[in-house]
Amino acid sequence: MKKSIYLSLVFIGLLLTATGCGNKKQANSGTDDQAYRDSIAAAKAAEEAAFNKADSLAFNVWGDVKFGMTIEEVSKTGAFGTLKGSEEWYEIDGKIVSKTLGTKALGKVQLGFNNDARRLERIIFDSPQDLPASRISDMEADIHLIASKIEAGWQTKFKYENENVTSDQVKVGGEVFHILSLDYGNASVTSNIGQMTEGKFDYDLVVSYNVSF
Repeated sequence: MKKSIYLSLVFIGLLLTATGCGNKKQANSGTDDQAYRDSIAAAKAAEEAAFNKADSLAFNVWGDVKFGMTIEEVSKTGAFGTLKGSEEWYEIDGKIVSKTLGTKALGKVQLGFNNDARRLERIIFDSPQDLPASRISDMEADIHLIASKIEAGWQTKFKYENENVTSDQVKVGGEVFHILSLDYGNASVTSNIGQMTEGKFDYDLVVSYNVSF
């Protein structure tokens, strides 16, 4: 009889211990799940904060010129000369930029304004489309100069996908990315060197704000 009571007490003790361990494991599991959810939320908050900071800087596209400016506001900066009218696109002689930036192969600058609000949302820097292969180094130098001014406003550094581009890399009818498309907030920048017809090379650098004003 005593032995039976003893065994029963041992069994109850083991059962209580097992139940306690199970509850502890469940509590620990709940704590781990909450910690995981907290880490995900913190990562998302940090990502959103970084995006918002980048997006606020992305407006500073070219010195005093900012995305979202009206035609009149851009004109007043003098960065691209005097703009008249209310066109969606303006084509500017590249010499205006070359005088201050020192580019060697820039042919023109195109300014794109939103077709409804007429606010600046795109700038395209283009070389002439018939430059010889011997000018590729000048094109690369131009891209670096133009990019450096945008980098200053955005407070970041661009990643160059291809350095020291050679004519062999640029196939006829094709192009080689120099700055692979980079998203920065709601803005983006990309550049390439191309060969549209045999022996005639060109480059462009496009910087855009991709949300309508």
